[in-house]
Amino acid sequence: MEEENRKSMEHVFVIPSYLAVLWENDQYGTWMYKKVKLSLYKWIFMPVNVNRNHWVLLVADVYKRTVAILDSLPTPGSSTRIEKWKLTGRKGILCLPNSDGSSCGPFVLMNALAIVNNIPIQELNTDMATYMRQYVSSSLLQAAKQPPSQRSTCDMLGCCRPTSEQCWICCDVCGRWMHFSCINIDQSPEGGLCMSHMHCAI
Repeated sequence: MEEENRKSMEHVFVIPSYLAVLWENDQYGTWMYKKVKLSLYKWIFMPVNVNRNHWVLLVADVYKRTVAILDSLPTPGSSTRIEKWKLTGRKGILCLPNSDGSSCGPFVLMNALAIVNNIPIQELNTDMATYMRQYVSSSLLQAAKQPPSQRSTCDMLGCCRPTSEQCWICCDVCGRWMHFSCINIDQSPEGGLCMSHMHCAI
């Protein structure tokens, strides 16, 4: 959305997926975005989680007054969902080729990118989902900030933040660093250096 809205036209507005949760519970009076002039946007997107295990993308073309759900796998009840949401305008369901059954998230992102870049969504395929995952991973890492110093707080929930000089240990499965006292040990399981590795059950 930020990248697209730097352009002079065809701007995008993205609605959080929580709005769909309100609609499913017949709550239409809140989150109305009364301060947002939606008519100034070309596209309105909303990612929607269906049955807690599948993602689809609701797409509204403001200029054409059309609404569609882009679904990478046939989802029972998609058409009734549009009716329940009381959306106006021409409506439709588009099923796209997701052959591996687990790429609905990447397809939501690919669909949004394809639409704003005038790429036919019919050209998308499951192989591209792998590249989308890599793109997202790379984007997140590039935008990541240096974490705060962990000299006092370890990765254990409820870290006791020991005041004295404390030995640390790292799980070689999950990669978390923890104080000895936070996991109730007083020496390395390997009997070696304080900064050591172990398996944990976290």
